[in-house]
Amino acid sequence: MLVPLAGFGLMLKTPTEGSGEPTISRQAAPQESLSTADALRRPDFWLLFLIVFLSMGSGLVLLNHAGQMVAALGGDQTRTAMLVSLISIANCVGRVMLGLVPDALGDRFSRTFFLLGNTVIMICAQLILAYGSIETLFLGGLITGFAYGGFWTLVPSLVAEFFGTKFFASLYNCLSLAISGASLVFSTWLASRLYEGQAASHPGPSGGCAGSKCYRNTHLLLAASSCLAMLAAAVLNARRRRGADSWPMARMMDVSLAEQ
Repeated sequence: MLVPLAGFGLMLKTPTEGSGEPTISRQAAPQESLSTADALRRPDFWLLFLIVFLSMGSGLVLLNHAGQMVAALGGDQTRTAMLVSLISIANCVGRVMLGLVPDALGDRFSRTFFLLGNTVIMICAQLILAYGSIETLFLGGLITGFAYGGFWTLVPSLVAEFFGTKFFASLYNCLSLAISGASLVFSTWLASRLYEGQAASHPGPSGGCAGSKCYRNTHLLLAASSCLAMLAAAVLNARRRRGADSWPMARMMDVSLAEQ
């Protein structure tokens, strides 16, 4: 299934010969890169850091608590294995699609626009998961996996686009701290504490929590945090549209277009 999608994306990306459309060559000019210290002083870096923390942290809760969520809703190990497989497949599709589609439509929509859209998808996923049934758990898991995988493709691309590639490793590892911190805050602390509180009110026959309310408050809070991520992405997208020529990759692409 992924091979036809990749072929379709490449067909969209490749301009028709003789069409007169400019070809943007990302290798046509030397890329200017910001140092790690300079990048850390940019609001764009911290907006991206906040988006990663809030949105990817919401996805991590499902990945880390999938087994408990299925058990709370009366599912067995087979259902858990099915959910994990579904999330993995959606994760892969999200990574592929949010790499191909922004490349193919880059002349119409910036990559920050797709980042904004992906935060909206994560909000929808958390609201679906908050309903608290096996059916919505699978649907929400599918959507969450897609959005979570998409972030893994969009974020590295944006780091290179905003700040260049010379210090890419250092900057990307700095953003990785947002993922680690989000796992600690949302998955280890928030979700676990709320689950324990619900377990006291809705105990299961074999221990733990049982019922649709076990993770409802968790998902509603994650939806709220994803709304904050959406606002940060909207600000980042507005900055991108207003001042694209201030970023290293944008200047490089302008030079490439001028040489056509």
